[in-house]
Amino acid sequence: MMLDFNNENQLINFLKRDKHKLLEGLVVEDFFMKDVINTQKWNPWISTGWWATKVNDPKGDSDYILFHVTSIFPSANDIDIYKTLMSKQVVVYHVLLSKNNLYFLELNELVLQQPLNFHNYIHEYVFLSKNQLIKKNSVHKAKDETRDSFLQDRAITYFRKYNIIKEIALQRYFANYFLTVHFSGSIINIDSFMAFSDGLAAFEIKFKYPDSKGAYGINTGPANLFHWLLKKDIFIHHYIAKNPSCKKNIGIFEVITSQSLKSSFYWEKVILNKEELIGSDSIAPEETSIAGDHTVNFKSISANKFMLTNFPVANCLNSLWIPLKKCPQCGHEQVVINGKYSYFLGCSTYKACSKS
Repeated sequence: MMLDFNNENQLINFLKRDKHKLLEGLVVEDFFMKDVINTQKWNPWISTGWWATKVNDPKGDSDYILFHVTSIFPSANDIDIYKTLMSKQVVVYHVLLSKNNLYFLELNELVLQQPLNFHNYIHEYVFLSKNQLIKKNSVHKAKDETRDSFLQDRAITYFRKYNIIKEIALQRYFANYFLTVHFSGSIINIDSFMAFSDGLAAFEIKFKYPDSKGAYGINTGPANLFHWLLKKDIFIHHYIAKNPSCKKNIGIFEVITSQSLKSSFYWEKVILNKEELIGSDSIAPEETSIAGDHTVNFKSISANKFMLTNFPVANCLNSLWIPLKKCPQCGHEQVVINGKYSYFLGCSTYKACSKS
């Protein structure tokens, strides 16, 4: 599958292969960049576009290789992060989008001793042949029931409005067209890396709320990767935009357009440790998987371990443009209503609608 990254209609259609929840999650990640990274002036040191896939080495041990996927050559900060990862014996590839094709560069000390040159890269087909990778799966497409077109369109409108649709499409293209097709192990997005004074850290960004036991879940795939990174002395900074409604059908856009919810909508943070990632697994429903077609194991982490930050979520976003779903009975927009016992979605005339 070839994708023209200069054709916005193609990008939109390609993104609609993903779950609407996944696309909304990418919106949340962009909120994090604006709310936390920009506010802290960390932009020069953040590196985004990272992927990990699990492989088996000849010793029979589980290991990971990392891919850094961009449409431009790596920055000086990216190269410093490469060097840090390689010093920890992590295999890293830079993947460059050029003229609608993917090019790969295996990073090593010799390569990084001089400015990166496009001639050092190899085409995707050469990379596949060299590593004896064959097609194992079809190009990813989530189940129909997990792809609400209105919710997809709303997230994609955000990507277009803030001029990030090409970058979003590139990352989803690499995941859906390349990793899913050619690798059978776990495929995990690392939201970003950043070098702090005390060491390298990976970021994990989510929008969710605690379960009935007062715990957040981390899928076992990412949990295993985080445990592996921690063993290499790489910190895991986990930020959550806690859904104050605690309702599954009230999404990120509903929250930020509700004055009562947005007033208590702040980022929470924890720096994970190894012990939190080695407990027993629980099972989440099918809809939580990438394709929405199989159950997912996850680790539970007490919500009490998260610290409330002073960063409000989507604080500077102008939400006037955000469309809301229409009530199927009366046609009015559905908004968040603070009911007697809990929040729910309803139209401005929901009482009349409920009697009709």
